[in-house]
Amino acid sequence: MSNWSSIPFLGSILAPTLVVSGSRDSVVPPSNSRVLAARIPNATLMLLAGRGHDLQRGDSAKALAHVVADFSPDKRAAELVASSS
Repeated sequence: MSNWSSIPFLGSILAPTLVVSGSRDSVVPPSNSRVLAARIPNATLMLLAGRGHDLQRGDSAKALAHVVADFSPDKRAAELVASSS
């Protein structure tokens, strides 16, 4: 398993994809997130400035919640409707 990689399969992801990383993540370096986002068609990469690996706590969780809310299909659909009016 240590040699298995998902990289060959990333190009087949068709769903809107949000890749999020803390810019100071020392467990999984942000460069890994850059590779994921580059390999997934139409992926969106968000690096949370000054954040580490644990994005589920405190202020990092709030920042992550805003990023996810802005990416949500409901918000994007609402923006498309508003721009076509």
